[in-house]
Amino acid sequence: MKAFMLLCLSLPVFTGLQPTLPVFKDTAECIQHEYLMGQTDHEVITICPDNIEAAGGDEQEVIRHEMVHVIHYNFGWTEDQTIIPEPYFTDLVREHVPSDEVLLVITSDGYAHYPNQELEARLLSKLPTPVIMSLYWVSQEYATFNPG
Repeated sequence: MKAFMLLCLSLPVFTGLQPTLPVFKDTAECIQHEYLMGQTDHEVITICPDNIEAAGGDEQEVIRHEMVHVIHYNFGWTEDQTIIPEPYFTDLVREHVPSDEVLLVITSDGYAHYPNQELEARLLSKLPTPVIMSLYWVSQEYATFNPG
């Protein structure tokens, strides 16, 4: 079963159906907000390389993080729904997201409306890019057939 799931998730990559989303670097927001690593309007991803470097981060991980937010959007999830169901979501966050990040997310006004989605984006951004891109492809197909 595990091999079948990997094949299904990798199929769009191997068949050349891997979708793309434009990625831009540096905006005025990057300069104004030194802690901003990236953001998306669901059509474009913007990353802040200087801020990422200052925080010791990885640009590719930030792009994958923002892609997860696009995936949530494509599925039409506005009520803080997550891809990973409970109780697995909570267990995985507990195990793989540092407690200081969890505390930041649940206490920050910036994430008040979607703390679970933010935590899931931080968790899933650690997955390989082909997995995230496959999920993105699935979400695009869903959005095509289920316009909201």
